[in-house]
Amino acid sequence: MNVRDRWRQHLPDFDPFSTTRLEQRRTSNAVRRLSRDHPAMGYDHLPMRNCSEVSPCRGGLCPRCVRQLRINLLDFLAANGLHRRSWHFVTVRVAGWTKAPGDCKPFGRLRNQRPVLALMAKFRRMGINNLLIFGSIETVYTTVSNVPAGKPFHLHLMISGASEEEISEAVNTSLRLDMKVPRPYEIQSVLMTEEDFFRAASYAFKQPLAKKSKASPDDYGVRQFLNPAERRELIRNYGVHGWRGRLILFGMRCENGPFRLIADLSATAKSALSSSSRKQPFRQQRQPPRGQG
Repeated sequence: MNVRDRWRQHLPDFDPFSTTRLEQRRTSNAVRRLSRDHPAMGYDHLPMRNCSEVSPCRGGLCPRCVRQLRINLLDFLAANGLHRRSWHFVTVRVAGWTKAPGDCKPFGRLRNQRPVLALMAKFRRMGINNLLIFGSIETVYTTVSNVPAGKPFHLHLMISGASEEEISEAVNTSLRLDMKVPRPYEIQSVLMTEEDFFRAASYAFKQPLAKKSKASPDDYGVRQFLNPAERRELIRNYGVHGWRGRLILFGMRCENGPFRLIADLSATAKSALSSSSRKQPFRQQRQPPRGQG
């Protein structure tokens, strides 16, 4: 079995190319409208309409390029057998990161937000051997009972090499959490199986433009596709950025597309492969729509 087949068998609905092309057309139309209405914002520098396999635009909002970067990441994880390590899936909500409905101002520096840098610096100071982290910063256009309820920027991280206690310490001591939400952060164990690992890994870095419909504020919600006005609003919140602009990496590096390890994993192979603390599988509460991984 080749590297790509290893993860694709567990993600049969991964970013269908037909859906990606449709989303690219919708996003390209939204960008063209924004370029006309807001010429000073730099949207005319997003050439995704002419993006192709031989000449990718490598834009962070381009569905084709984000799909390819997700494939590169999953290929890298499979080729290095990283599903054999112990992992936690971590979701973090930071105070002040929720955009109100109708707020179209850019969020800012995405992966270079000060809280993200503070969290990575905390992990670095903790000196955890062979620590690996990958994930992203993202948001969704959220509605509750079909009423716009905001766009909560948040972190999804896959973390290996650190215990649940060490992850909690890093999060609680380096971030000001959003205590207005029921779960400001969650840590879920990922089973040491290919299926559980690749499902969690694909969820940690998704297509950026999506909507989540909730029946109540405490509901996990169902991911949906955006209407044109919602899409333009989210694009303005994300701002112009490259295809690596949302990626958060520790112990690995993405060099213009390909990924590579920069951590030496040989010293603690036995401890990294220990499954004694793995109790519950990663649980995705709601299935995303086709095309969202």
